Amino acid sequence: MSGPHSHGFSRFPTGRLALVFVIIAVATLSFTLPALALYFSGDDLANLGYYRERPFLTFVSNLTFWSSFRRPLGGALYLILYQVFGMTPVVYYLTGLLIFYLNLALLLYFLWRLTGEYWIAAVGGVVATLHPQHHNIWYNFGAVYELLACAFMLASFIFYLWFRESGSWRRYYLPALACFLLALNSKEMAVTLPVLLFCYELIYRNLFQSRPSISPAILPIFPFALISGVYTIGKVLGEEAFWRDNPLYRFYFDLTIYHNLHAYLDITLYNLFHFNDAKLAWTIAGTLILALALKSRHLLFGWSFFWLSFMPVLPLPRVWGLFLYIPLIGFAIYVGGLVFEFISRVSAFLPQQKNRWAVSAVGWVGFVVITAGLYLKISHEIPMVYATHYLNPRQEWALFARHLVEQKPQASSESMFLFENDPAEQWYLHFIVWLTYDNFDIRVLRAPDDVARFLKLRDLYPDTVILRWDGTELKRLSDLSQLQSSPP
Repeated sequence: MSGPHSHGFSRFPTGRLALVFVIIAVATLSFTLPALALYFSGDDLANLGYYRERPFLTFVSNLTFWSSFRRPLGGALYLILYQVFGMTPVVYYLTGLLIFYLNLALLLYFLWRLTGEYWIAAVGGVVATLHPQHHNIWYNFGAVYELLACAFMLASFIFYLWFRESGSWRRYYLPALACFLLALNSKEMAVTLPVLLFCYELIYRNLFQSRPSISPAILPIFPFALISGVYTIGKVLGEEAFWRDNPLYRFYFDLTIYHNLHAYLDITLYNLFHFNDAKLAWTIAGTLILALALKSRHLLFGWSFFWLSFMPVLPLPRVWGLFLYIPLIGFAIYVGGLVFEFISRVSAFLPQQKNRWAVSAVGWVGFVVITAGLYLKISHEIPMVYATHYLNPRQEWALFARHLVEQKPQASSESMFLFENDPAEQWYLHFIVWLTYDNFDIRVLRAPDDVARFLKLRDLYPDTVILRWDGTELKRLSDLSQLQSSPP
């Protein structure tokens, strides 16, 4: 059994972890850089429209963790980028990728600081980063909520570890609370952090001890738990709560939870296995029994982190790979812990003078093999997913938006646009027009369905524009008689 910090925090392996960071980052570049060629997703347009449509003072007043205003920290980033760079998608995606790589650095440091084991940090870092479901993170700027929440959760946990090591409430504990508030203002999944901190206290500071004492652990966690409770009440009961207008965010406390456990375990394990009820129960129990049998704090904490961080999304009526980003840290800790246990047992059979060299050699071989295997696994999947689900559908949107910017007919609050054959569905056309002009008063209609409404409102909107999209070009029409789909 290894202690929670068996290598000591004073000998931080800067050079080796920096090398691991570079290797993992380079391995992901062929998957992440294509994001810079994408246009906005529909969610991006809707999110940006949600924040831009609200008055600035209203937005600022809702930078509070207990309000039902939707993810204000992510909204602040959306608005800053919009005000500075406008509708330039490459800047948004570049920002998201920079946060992704910042999270990789934070994760490597967190894993080492938590376990004191270099190889858990290395293996865990690559397992958490090279996963096929991360296309949801790389190719949607809307994933900035997950990215920010993960960054501040890791930062909060790191400050908490420093606090537990030093005992300094002002220097480390208060920053841990501040980062937790920022995480909550980024994404709802951060609400699980107090539970994860309690698991840390229980597993790393009490389990397998001759005199465990839970009482001192509860005091520093109580403010985190209190904040989570107030936050949850505000998000559930507030006027802008997600579940009020989006059925995909309504909770179902029934078999939905168990079915979602199936699905999330499937995609966590790269869809190599498919779990029925019996297999799921055996897997959950078996991985826990293995951790207890090995008396491994790392395995126990990874197991707890993985399952508990799913709590906010398990009752939802959909499974989305995007939600895997934070729980995957727990899976990475568990896998890293298994590799470390293997390395420890191999080195135990070697002479003392060869032990250190052997551990390093076995560790590097394991890290390289896992990195290469995961790279090959997703290199077959990601390019196809990128082309079919992201690049191809958004190419026409990007072309349409570029033509709109090039044409950009004069518009005011008294303007009405009628489009024929636009490429966008739902309300996304409205957001493209509104955000391009930075004017939410423009009336946006579609032909042929809205021609009658166009005729009825024409006197109220003196500045009328009729445009036809033929798939490659946006043309301005002089009157309704030129419409192909609905002649007057």
